Amino acid sequence: MTPHSEENHTGAVVAFTNVTIGFEEGDVLRGVSFEVMPRETLVLLGETGTGKTLTLKLAAGLLRPNQGKIEVLGQEVSSMQEQELLTYRRQVGFVFQEGALFDSMTVGENVAYRLREDRLDEDEIESRVQESLRLWNWSTPGKCSRRNCQVACGGVFQSRGH
Repeated sequence: MTPHSEENHTGAVVAFTNVTIGFEEGDVLRGVSFEVMPRETLVLLGETGTGKTLTLKLAAGLLRPNQGKIEVLGQEVSSMQEQELLTYRRQVGFVFQEGALFDSMTVGENVAYRLREDRLDEDEIESRVQESLRLWNWSTPGKCSRRNCQVACGGVFQSRGH
């Protein structure tokens, strides 16, 4: 996989071509095609269960379509192997509804999650977590309850872009 920068990429930033995905209950997306050009904004609107989050998960490579092709920044996400997807996901950012926090983990554990995925030293992780929580004015870093994670999902992390 070769990384592509926005500077040398002139086509669509995101392109879905005839994408179909479904589950036991039937297709959720059928033959979806669209392009998002550089500096363009696309808004996904629809009722619950119409495939908005599913579309983002497909673009992130978290799911594979049953048919069709998905390209992001010139890279065909829909055909990538898992190792390529890990590299790809480090190049782009996605924020899902609810701020993408795990409500079964403390706020500190949520902050540390990606750092552990990147295999940082535990002392470095702890230092970064403490600093982040201090910046967000959490009074008891690492000891936040599930309720606090849910509150953070609802505004604190989202308002700070995390």
